[in-house]
Amino acid sequence: MGAHFCEYPIDKFLKCVPGDAPTAKERTQFEQVDWSKANVEEDWYLLMNKTVNSVFEASGSVSLAFLDTSIHRAAGSVGPDGKKTQTRPQTLNDAAVYWDTDEARDATKLTAEQIKNINLTSEELKARGRIGACNWHWIVVPLEIKHDRKKTAFFFRDPAPQKNRSCPTANLSQPPSSTVAVEGDYTSFSAPTSLSGQAEEEDQTGDTSADAEAPLAQFVEQMLNILYCQHRQFCYGIYVWQCVARLCYFDRGGAVVSEDFDWSSTDSPLHDFLWRVAHMSRDDLGYDPTATPLKKTNWAQANAFKAMANDPTVPAAVQGYVRAATAEGVPIYKLRIIPMAAPPDEGLPEDPLAQPGPSSGPDPQSSNPTSSASPTEPFLGSNTSSPAPESSPSLPSEPVAREFLVGEPHFATNSLFGRCTRGYVAYDLQTGRLCFLKDYWRPYVPGHTRPEHLVLEHLNRCKVRHIATLICGGDVGGYRAQETKGQVLIHHTKAPPVPRIHYRLATEEIGLPVEEFKDFRQLAAVFLDAIIAHKDAWKEAKVLHGDISVGNIIIDALTKRGILIDWDLARFQCELGSGPHEPDRAGTWEFRSALALAYPLKPQRVSDDLESFIHAFYYLVLKYHPTTLISLKEFVESTFESASLVRGVKVGGQAKLTHFALKRPRFKVRNNPVLQEVLEAIHKGCYESYQQIDLDQMEELYAIHEPALETLPGVPDVGEDEDELEDAFSVQEPVHWTQATTTASESQDVSDVGGSRSGDLVADASDPGHSDASVHEPLTESDSDGEASDPCVVTGFLSDHCHQQLAKILKNKYKPAKPLDDKRSNQFLLRSKRFRDMIPSKVYDSTNYSSSDLSTFASGTGKRPREPRDEAEHPDRQSDNTAEGDNEESGRHGRKKRQRVEGSTRTRSGKR
Repeated sequence: MGAHFCEYPIDKFLKCVPGDAPTAKERTQFEQVDWSKANVEEDWYLLMNKTVNSVFEASGSVSLAFLDTSIHRAAGSVGPDGKKTQTRPQTLNDAAVYWDTDEARDATKLTAEQIKNINLTSEELKARGRIGACNWHWIVVPLEIKHDRKKTAFFFRDPAPQKNRSCPTANLSQPPSSTVAVEGDYTSFSAPTSLSGQAEEEDQTGDTSADAEAPLAQFVEQMLNILYCQHRQFCYGIYVWQCVARLCYFDRGGAVVSEDFDWSSTDSPLHDFLWRVAHMSRDDLGYDPTATPLKKTNWAQANAFKAMANDPTVPAAVQGYVRAATAEGVPIYKLRIIPMAAPPDEGLPEDPLAQPGPSSGPDPQSSNPTSSASPTEPFLGSNTSSPAPESSPSLPSEPVAREFLVGEPHFATNSLFGRCTRGYVAYDLQTGRLCFLKDYWRPYVPGHTRPEHLVLEHLNRCKVRHIATLICGGDVGGYRAQETKGQVLIHHTKAPPVPRIHYRLATEEIGLPVEEFKDFRQLAAVFLDAIIAHKDAWKEAKVLHGDISVGNIIIDALTKRGILIDWDLARFQCELGSGPHEPDRAGTWEFRSALALAYPLKPQRVSDDLESFIHAFYYLVLKYHPTTLISLKEFVESTFESASLVRGVKVGGQAKLTHFALKRPRFKVRNNPVLQEVLEAIHKGCYESYQQIDLDQMEELYAIHEPALETLPGVPDVGEDEDELEDAFSVQEPVHWTQATTTASESQDVSDVGGSRSGDLVADASDPGHSDASVHEPLTESDSDGEASDPCVVTGFLSDHCHQQLAKILKNKYKPAKPLDDKRSNQFLLRSKRFRDMIPSKVYDSTNYSSSDLSTFASGTGKRPREPRDEAEHPDRQSDNTAEGDNEESGRHGRKKRQRVEGSTRTRSGKR
């Protein structure tokens, strides 16, 4: 997380905030508080309550008010079944600046029952000032207030006693300079254990807090909740420790935190900031002007949306999604999408169907995984959009916007920075039908990125089967109208994050998570559809998906067919070239191929995507079927999670390489012969393909090498007499090897598995169609091109021309089989509860989320973001940041997204 944060001098911070400071006369109306008797945290709530509301009253603002919400948490969301559910962690927010409107007051008013449960008298409640229940939909600026410095997210210097202070910030003691990394005017910082001086002070007293990261995680969670519930470009925040505070600015590119200052005098930076907030427009406060909350005058439109929950033509599962999206208390917004033509600097290749040309990637031996980028002149966002560079291409005249109604997000990534995808079950006002709307912040790197709808448009034009049908897509508000600004201040990283542009995409189909398959026969059918989509895209449209994962395969709620979604990381054949792309920047880590994980400089090939299908299928088998594995935890961790950092690049895949080096799979499913045959046939094909790969050559060409290890001297000759050494060894007790010490690989049965592969893969074209649990039409393979000399081209089962072989296994094994009720409960949770075989950070209840893209496993709800390609797509910019969210993140029709751990600071301890 620290890579996305930067400290900024308070005077420069305020210069970037729109508006003017109050005059001396206006300051006289501010209330001067006396904090000398503040002994507990609640005392500071009252002092802040008086301070903020006095500024708002002096400004004449009637639309904003400070509200103390520390006594009651926000209410949970409503699930598709109409019951309360926790789609977001219910962090307790201390206080905030709220909208002071009828709707906001109704949403934050404490009920009689809530007041009854508060252990305060009516006099004590009155003394607390304005209090209420937290509601994330109506917060304008969140505040976090702490009394104990050990529980703060940031370092705060000791203030001078109030009676001796004349200048609010002049008497703050300076932190130890040795602990502050200053670059120009900026100070880089991270969690409290590495912030200015605090760790050192605690270490000297032996009082280091075990929950040092929890306060920052709590503050980040509050921002996540606001950005989950509201339509914002950015959000301000205030963090307070006693009479010292910091101002904050968050957008999807980064966070700026001011230096700490004293706020107890009426001429403090806090009073100046609040005065400006009181005079800001919604745009100045970071609200998206293209998202309009529906008023009672438009309630007919809202009612039409809500009526879809009882429409008999709408699938039952989707009816539940509508009920959850339009539950009581959830504001309904009208969102606009302006259909966007292809920008000349981000369009499709001139000839999308052309064959690959020479690689434009770096030489594998000279690639520097931590190359730096030159800093950019800093600026902080306000109400205006980023002006396009003078060289930006002109676009055709703007088409007519299309409008959609949305309520509660159907899913959202738990990432504060990056793509930060949110998916909505939406109501198309033009057609009066439901659709799916994806909202995220796409990276912008001219010549390397492109809007997703252009790819989907091309695929639809090429008649690719089993993909979503495009309605429209475009940058929110017009071409590059809403662009992040926080990333330009991140100078302490070797490569700042790329700019991100707010983007929306609407498609016709609404999908169910693939994890909602009813049995493994249906799962095979859904995967077969996705493989057909991938094959069509490659053969007919010359497009490689590049991010095959559990989260990117969904089930059409109406037809029950599989759909392959999320084409925003797709690349055309002519762009792949023969050389490597930048390392560790594409796809979902858990489902990447063994070669892509182990050799990060390797260029992407079709074989990588085909293998990702296999890992995704394996994952679902492990999660929803009993196996012979003694420790499911150990196997899942080593196969899907294991990673190391080499020169700043994430490297892994050793477990997958070992798995495919064995003739038989490392596990069996219990009491399911058909599924076992499928697994063995798939494994046999992968084993034979991997037998043809020259791993030594791959290591030489595409591995990340550590010079410090490669330059180590050889083992020295100690010069001992050979006879003496033999005598020395001869006196040792012999080691008796038993059967129990044989390794797993040595004990494998080396007999042929899965029968004759040619027999397994005999095409059967008699299947005319597809039903709910059937397997579908055969693939035809007409491409007979010879394999290239490129060492990355895998032959056999995983070759570029072998979609058919994987598809035939799924088809031919399941077509003659009887339907079985063979899907079991979540084995991850079952093992953890019954056998204490914990899979700690990786697993989550499938009723709350799907196991989609996870760049690191973690508990909690939401979809895990995938590994980004964003920074690496820029030839001069390659960030080593790992806190990119959604990167996500990543239109996920009909599924929840998993918890994302932001660097080392997103903890679940001590919260919320």
